Order: sequence, then C-alpha cells, then structure tokens
Amino acid sequence: MFWFYWITGVGLALAWTFSVLQAALNHHRMADITQPAWDPPPDAALPSLTIVVPARDEAAAVEPALRSLLRLDYPNYQVIAVNDRSTDDTGRIMQRLATKPEFRGRLRVLHVQNLPEGWLGKTHAMWLGAQQTVIPGQPPFGAMGPNPASDWILFTDADCVFRPDALRRAIHYAMKTAIDHLVVFPTAITGSWGERMMISFPQVTANLAIRHWRVRDPNAKDSIGVGAFNLIRRTAYEAVGTYEKLRLAVVDDLKLGEAVKQAGLHLMTARVSRISPLIFVTFPLGAALFLFAVLRSVFLALRDGGITWRRTKYSLEELRKGSG
Repeated sequence: MFWFYWITGVGLALAWTFSVLQAALNHHRMADITQPAWDPPPDAALPSLTIVVPARDEAAAVEPALRSLLRLDYPNYQVIAVNDRSTDDTGRIMQRLATKPEFRGRLRVLHVQNLPEGWLGKTHAMWLGAQQTVIPGQPPFGAMGPNPASDWILFTDADCVFRPDALRRAIHYAMKTAIDHLVVFPTAITGSWGERMMISFPQVTANLAIRHWRVRDPNAKDSIGVGAFNLIRRTAYEAVGTYEKLRLAVVDDLKLGEAVKQAGLHLMTARVSRISPLIFVTFPLGAALFLFAVLRSVFLALRDGGITWRRTKYSLEELRKGSG
C-alpha cells in the first residue's frame, strides 16, 4: 500500500507538471487584444453586431453593464436585453434605460414571462435575443441599413462591464484572423482576497484542462467558450443550429464552442484576464473549497432528482436527454 501511494503521488505530480509546462510554454500564443498591435484603424470598416444580454434578478449589476455596452466605440450595433422572469427590478431598470434619449433606438428589451418546456432559462433567453432584429415600424438600429440581420452576435452576461473599445478591438481581431468564433477571457472584478482565490482556481485549472493553443487546430478536439464573451458570426451560429440545439446545455458557453468545433468552423481565444502569481499560495485551499462545492452540488442534485438554478428546477432526466 505504501508503494501504491508513492506511485500514485508521483504520477499525479508528473501529470500536473506536464500540464503546467505545456500551458506556460504556449501561453504567449493567446493574444492580448488590449495591446497596440490590435489597435483598429479609425476608418476601419466594421460589420454589424447584435449584443445579447440575458438577465434574471440582476438588479444590482445590470445597469452598469448595459450602460457600458450602450457607450461602446462601435458604429454599427444594437443591444438586446432579455429579462428572464426576474422578480426584482431588473426588467424595470432595462426598460428605463431603453427610454433614455441617449440610448433610444440602440437598446431593445424583451420580457420573458414563461419558460417553454424543454429549455433552460438562459439558453432560451439567448436564443430569443438572437432571433430579434429591429422594432417593427421603427428605423433599424444604428446604421444597419435595410438588412436588419447583423453579421456578428455577442453573447455576454448581465454583470460584465466593457471598455469602450472592447468590441472594436475584438471584431478587428476576428476579421484579421479570419475566425468564426472568438472568446475573450475577462478581467474579474473582485472585492476580497477570498473571492479572488475562488475565481482564480477555476481560471487556472481551465487553462490546464483546455489547451487553448490547440483550439484552432482542426485535428485537435479542444474547444472553448466563455459566457462573458462569446462572439460568433451569424452564419456560424446558424450553421451549428443556434441555441435551439443547446436548449438544455448547463454549460452553454462551452457547448457553443464545442458545436462550432464539431461543425468544422474556426475558433480563437484572446485574453485580458490578469491573475496574480501570489494566488498559487492559496491554490490548495481554493482547490479544497472548490471540490467541496462540486461534491455538495452532486449530492443535492442526486438527493433532489434535479438542479435548481435561479428558482427554476430542472430534472436530471430532462438534463440527460438534453445532453445526449
């Protein structure tokens, strides 16, 4: 038994060391779109864009997020905010912003009252938002012209605040590298060391588990998605069957990236996240707490026969069908 522990420990150490070395040696291949190399020319021709923001009970975060999106330095875009059955002031905040003179014609708000059977709330909200174009009887958003279907769609979360040049840079990068799907790792805004520790743990482990430098390789199975920033060409989004094909995908962001890869389309990752090296000091504690949270979630799901997310329960049977 003594030798078993030693062999197991050495094996795990070698596996982790190999993964860390791989990530370290290839990290430079993930672009940082905040660098001057990706400054778009002032007169760059930029395609049309729709930004879809699903939200449920996000009253504390949704206004700063939407205001940042509505003040983007981008000439040709619209924002579709989807209020998914919120019980707080989320919908009222969205509606108030939509009526402000400086935002009128740029923001459209949709209110979901009932969740159709066979859908998760978020995937339904994103699908619904991406289906929208312009308000009937009113001019198109921005300068989109007679064809209201935007060239690109960005799916993002209701608690993300954007730099004014974020989309200009991202689209410029996507056009220059000829890709169909771009994900950007955001910088997490945290209020305490404990919060930074817990957020950094999955960020680090994801970089070890997903070989981001192989995402664009058609011969590799690696794929990626980030809920905060999933930017996709509309043609690619339609080619993978839209979110209608991912109705019950719990990790919808990763599943979208997986669908893009399986369809033979092109992905790319970029970064703006910055993790302090000091976080590795607390990595073991973060790992233990994260593992506890995972095991607790598994126990509750098995005990209750399903998962409850934002006061909506989804049965395990239904989720298994959706993942098949």
